[in-house]
Amino acid sequence: MKDAESISRRIFAVILLSVFAVACVLVIRSAYSKGKIRDLLAGGEMREKTVNNVMPMKDQALVPDRLFNSILDRWYYPEENYLILPDGQIVSGSAALQDAYAADGVLKLYRFCREEGRDFLHVLLPVKPLRDEDMREYGLLCYRNDSADGFLLKLEEYGIPFLDLRETILAQEDPYALFYRSDHHWTADAGLIAARKIAETLNTLYDIGLDEDAIAPEVMRREVLEEPFVGEMGKKLLGPYGSLDNLVVWKPLHANLHYRVPDRKIDRTGDFDIIFFEERYRNGRLDGMGNTYYYYMGENDSLGSLENLDGGSGDLLVIKDSMSCVVTPYLALTAGKVTWWDMRKDTAVIDYLKKHPEIRTVVVMYNTSYALSRSANDFS
Repeated sequence: MKDAESISRRIFAVILLSVFAVACVLVIRSAYSKGKIRDLLAGGEMREKTVNNVMPMKDQALVPDRLFNSILDRWYYPEENYLILPDGQIVSGSAALQDAYAADGVLKLYRFCREEGRDFLHVLLPVKPLRDEDMREYGLLCYRNDSADGFLLKLEEYGIPFLDLRETILAQEDPYALFYRSDHHWTADAGLIAARKIAETLNTLYDIGLDEDAIAPEVMRREVLEEPFVGEMGKKLLGPYGSLDNLVVWKPLHANLHYRVPDRKIDRTGDFDIIFFEERYRNGRLDGMGNTYYYYMGENDSLGSLENLDGGSGDLLVIKDSMSCVVTPYLALTAGKVTWWDMRKDTAVIDYLKKHPEIRTVVVMYNTSYALSRSANDFS
């Protein structure tokens, strides 16, 4: 019986491989007849268009363009400025050197805060690759750090307090391990490191009494969900054929929090688990296109807050991007309350601050790419 089942499985595998081989031959033959071989081998968007154009029965068949990506150039995507390192870590470059004009928007918000007697800090979060040279040695362009350096020089010229977390992350034993392999977002390991450094910096600059011990390793526990998703970068390059990532979560041993997201009518009170969205994690897989923050703090909400019901010092507004989702709740554990704001949903942050005089500290927390976006700094 077992021999019969084994033979059946082998026959099925042979049939499946044969069908795939025939499909590949038909695509290549059709591409050759149309002079599209070079486009087929090129990779990225050009290959995708070519496969769709030459695939027999393309309207009825599932086009395996992402599988072609994984077979033909598994490690190197010059058209999209992506690279897959030998350990599966996906990194991307930034092809253009960006102007530091975004600093003018930061200056507007900083001046408002100083006029109101509020504390201000700009935090720069690094994204992969941590060094531009990591891409350039493969012949791929990357000017992300060069652009960020020019931006920070402008902030320094304006006298705006900032925290550059690139060196903090680079100083770790394995900086790439602080990012998901197939995604551009941070793991909770990095989020916790960043929150500690931000709390320390705010206390040093403004003596606002954030409780740095509240997120010390000895009062936290680390959990790992085994391979629940393929990250956004992995899906872009390889679709469902990308390698799976673990999801890292740190939880405090004790917390008493009030979590509110008005847009989604979320109003929860409880321990740290109230910030997680279990409905995003079913049957061992994470829904939501692989974006880790869909499980961790939900979505990119325009406005939300986390209040420490056991007390605490400091009422903060964090103006954030998606990378900040894994930092903000840990920062909230050190404070009395943290409210977060997403400029991609609403730019009227200054109007909001005018209506909320209780907020005494403003933190802009952006990654090195988003920090130089004009819309991200168009505070009104």
